[in-house]
Amino acid sequence: MKKTLKLFFIVFLFSCKGESGKKEKTDSISANNQSAAITSSVNKKSADCYDYLTELVRSSNFPFEEWKVKNEKVNLIIDEENNEIISCKLVFDTQGTGTIGWIEYHKKDGKLYNTSAELESPVELKYNKKWQNLFDACLSENQTSSPDKITQNNSGNLKEFYDRSTQLSLPNSYDYDAIIEEKGFLPLDKKYYQIFPIEHQDNYKIAKLPIIDNNIRPVILITYNEAGQSTWYLFTLNDQYMPISNIILYTSEELENGSSKATTYKISKDYKITISQESGDKIINKKVYTISKEGKFIS
Repeated sequence: MKKTLKLFFIVFLFSCKGESGKKEKTDSISANNQSAAITSSVNKKSADCYDYLTELVRSSNFPFEEWKVKNEKVNLIIDEENNEIISCKLVFDTQGTGTIGWIEYHKKDGKLYNTSAELESPVELKYNKKWQNLFDACLSENQTSSPDKITQNNSGNLKEFYDRSTQLSLPNSYDYDAIIEEKGFLPLDKKYYQIFPIEHQDNYKIAKLPIIDNNIRPVILITYNEAGQSTWYLFTLNDQYMPISNIILYTSEELENGSSKATTYKISKDYKITISQESGDKIINKKVYTISKEGKFIS
């Protein structure tokens, strides 16, 4: 898979990768007398859950002091979220410009990593463990109380849209004309947006890919932010047509120096998914994913 924290799912801009209800909160971070604000946005679970994640990252030893952001807002954008990890990037503002790094939170063991592209390997970060306890407890409570209701109310309707949508062929990869034309994508009714763990997005469009083992149904979802910038997600759906996992396939941003940065993708016939982050003609980061038997993206 391309599921803002005010830190924003984007906590979907996550996103900590991620895009429904909206809630925003701005907080300050002190790092060597440098003051920054981490803005967090929340997904369809509980707003309070991602407030705890905001505090968790705020309390960490991520090297904020290396960035002279002062009073500029630093946003957390979810790039990927599944049952195991939340992967996000830190940026200067809500439009996704000025990336300062990447972080990844592992839900099972509570480990937080600095996964920024310039590092040879992820660096584990320290943080105040009380926020882990609150965040994990909040996620657990929401996971047990909300999915059934959503499934009962919306799975049948999403099946209708799934059945009507165009099936794209494999291999499938980034193409400028395809991004502009969006051929084969079916507009999704707004009342079904809540099914997808994405915040601050609109104009959803969907197309399906070939079904894989265990009735896992991959779909590509296109959404737009308030600035009119599109993001392409790869979601896997279960046999109830509910999301299992997601990653970002495509997004782009304009940098302060006038250049641009984009995330592009390649999907092979056997669902080997290569995600590349490019600045100009240079690839600055690359990840390869496969899809597990449970429909989760594994890097």
